[in-house]
Amino acid sequence: MLPQSDLAQLQKIYVLRDFLAQRLGAPLLKASLERAASVRASAIWLAVLRENQRAIRFYLRHDFERLGLATFTIGAQTFDFDVIVRRSTAQQLDRRFASRQGEEARPAERPMLNPLDARRQRVSISAVRGPFAIA
Repeated sequence: MLPQSDLAQLQKIYVLRDFLAQRLGAPLLKASLERAASVRASAIWLAVLRENQRAIRFYLRHDFERLGLATFTIGAQTFDFDVIVRRSTAQQLDRRFASRQGEEARPAERPMLNPLDARRQRVSISAVRGPFAIA
């Protein structure tokens, strides 16, 4: 469970196969994490197609952790996704600042959201142009 109002969702980062060797994913992810930190998100999460083990390994290498499994049905097809999350840099910075000030960092009291709650999930399909797409 994650704080609802502080939660950022990363929809997608796609790098086309022909461009994978250029290592474009890390700078795109870094930009996404910086954006989440700039709006004071306590965490950033996304759902990755379970079959896409390469992408899952990428996110795990970048300090994401598995939160659970979500299943989506689109038409007659069913897809399994790993829901993964990374606590935001903004939250880490707040803790460091508070510890320097001799205060205890307290989490804000906010309603909790479970990203696995399918009623709140949004599925989007977008076209990819150029070597990568972020949605």
